[in-house]
Amino acid sequence: MNYRNKGVFETKECRLEIQQFGENSMSDKKDFTRREFLSRSGKIAAGVGTVLAAPAINVLGANDKIYLGIIGPGRRGRAITMLCQQMAAEKKKPVEFIGVADIFEGWREQAVREIQRNNARFELEETKDIETYADHKKLLENKDIDGVIVATPEHLHAQHMLDVIAAGKDLYIEKPMVHTVEEGKTVVAAAKKSDCVIQCGTMRRSVPLYYQARDLIKSGAIGEVHYTEGWWHRNFKDDEPGAAWRYEIPEDANEDTIIWKDFIGPAPFVPFDTQRYFQWRCYWEYSNGIGSDLMVHQMDVINLVMGVTMPKSVVSSGDIYRWKDGRTSPDTWSSVFEYEEGFQANYRSQFSNKHQEFGIRIMGSEGTIEILMSALMNIFPEPAPYGNEKLEKKTVYYPEDNTGGNFMTAHFESVKDHFANWIDCMVSRDKPSCDVETGYYGSALSSMAVDAYQQGKRLYWDKEREKVYS
Repeated sequence: MNYRNKGVFETKECRLEIQQFGENSMSDKKDFTRREFLSRSGKIAAGVGTVLAAPAINVLGANDKIYLGIIGPGRRGRAITMLCQQMAAEKKKPVEFIGVADIFEGWREQAVREIQRNNARFELEETKDIETYADHKKLLENKDIDGVIVATPEHLHAQHMLDVIAAGKDLYIEKPMVHTVEEGKTVVAAAKKSDCVIQCGTMRRSVPLYYQARDLIKSGAIGEVHYTEGWWHRNFKDDEPGAAWRYEIPEDANEDTIIWKDFIGPAPFVPFDTQRYFQWRCYWEYSNGIGSDLMVHQMDVINLVMGVTMPKSVVSSGDIYRWKDGRTSPDTWSSVFEYEEGFQANYRSQFSNKHQEFGIRIMGSEGTIEILMSALMNIFPEPAPYGNEKLEKKTVYYPEDNTGGNFMTAHFESVKDHFANWIDCMVSRDKPSCDVETGYYGSALSSMAVDAYQQGKRLYWDKEREKVYS
């Protein structure tokens, strides 16, 4: 059964991979009525129109201080905030965080402490106090803030993006950009009516290895490509903190310190539940699980290196084989995507073995390119008589001095480079490396694969109407 709230945005107009960042009866599902659905749909559609009256974007010079805010400084939000601060120090970007918004009091307080500690650690100038907000819209009223990072739970992304766009702020949105196809179409429509610079957080778009692979493929160096694959495997001890998205629950988390209704947002209402709040990736209502947390990364760069946007069809399978803890999202997953450009992408993920961790492999008639953990690219010519004699077997590293192919080194650098690209585009007003339309297609691909799993059948993409159908 599809537990995701698929209709709320239905309108045409409209590890640091380290810790990122409940029971619900069928009667609870039925309580989410059609009337509620239509009411919420209308509010979201109305939000698109408000963009027309949005304040003007602050015009930034190359040396102007750039003031940022963070909405959703949970585990993942604080991690990427730290990397943004480190980037600012290393690349001499005049960035300062002056606003923190979260519906959990504990995250607000912890974020301020960490931002201040990182300012001291990286020797960043502090010119303003850090203001905290329980309501993210109050942060958006701060006229000094130029750009906002949104790192809230996935099912809230679309509404938060619309609010940031309406406020006239530039935006860095954590992946996946949105939860459903219709949400994505609504956000793209709003973004096109604004002047906001929007960077989506699939940060491998800022890793040079993938562009080198794209150029090799485009040149014909590995011959005809009809098969690609991507994977992300993880493993955990049963009692490991944060295992399989079961993040630790802070002791001060309760109904007095969390605004529960704001977490529920467009999802069906359930009673207060700290597991759902802190471990939301385990539940379909708030996340597309493996599809949006992991698969979106590899499929996004397969799209990049192959020069495509969306598959023509997908079929998915999976189940909960190991982590039988009340979650609804599978711990084992496979999707097979077919592209009209004449190739297949086979994706797989599971939480019981981490051999090769994550990567992509592009298999051509004359050679193979594999990129492992965004840290190294291996090039393998096919043996004679099939191989390209001019294709050299070699390994290329990212960054260049990361000759051990260390994942965390590559991860930190990719996030920092992605933030640097966003900051540069805030000044130049150029399109960032993962703009809103690119982020939309990555989210749409993930959503389509999850729909195929939940419906138990192959689904197709109508590229003219941008609709999923069976």
